[in-house]
Amino acid sequence: MKLLSLIISLLISISVVAQTNKAQNNDCIYSKSTKSIKTTYPFNVATKIEVISYANRPKISKSTSTDSLIQNGAFIVSNPLDRIVLNKFQTDSLFAILYNYNFIEKNHRVVGDDCYEAKHAIIFYQNETAVAFIELCIDCKNKLKTSGIDFGEFCRDKFCILQSFFKFIGIKHEIYDEFCK
Repeated sequence: MKLLSLIISLLISISVVAQTNKAQNNDCIYSKSTKSIKTTYPFNVATKIEVISYANRPKISKSTSTDSLIQNGAFIVSNPLDRIVLNKFQTDSLFAILYNYNFIEKNHRVVGDDCYEAKHAIIFYQNETAVAFIELCIDCKNKLKTSGIDFGEFCRDKFCILQSFFKFIGIKHEIYDEFCK
């Protein structure tokens, strides 16, 4: 029963974001992907997926090698404010958000602001060793990720859908609703 109410809550949250975005004429649309969680790296090797929030990571340039953000098998951020290890339902939901929300138009232009002060990351572990990540700056709609990994198209609205997901799973810090109105 608790799982059913969680599923309904998540669907309502995503629906509200989608309806708001539709009314604002934004750039994402739900389109079922042909990708499978069982064959898509890093989901297919992850023994644990963790979402973290943090306030003060040293600023880095968008041109910094993203592979330098995992050192000695750990994502380098000190003093995370929230750490949530995803269960199977949450993992499936994250996969659906990353791969099933895409640009409405085929000839799109990705536009992100230059602020890049990331506050959230999704880290994929294989046997307690970090193997991949995606780090998000929701307010400027930008990301850094492990090089060579496809996390799907990142239309601007997907950042707000991810923020709703973060709130749903229990992330309490560095969530700013004004960035997703």
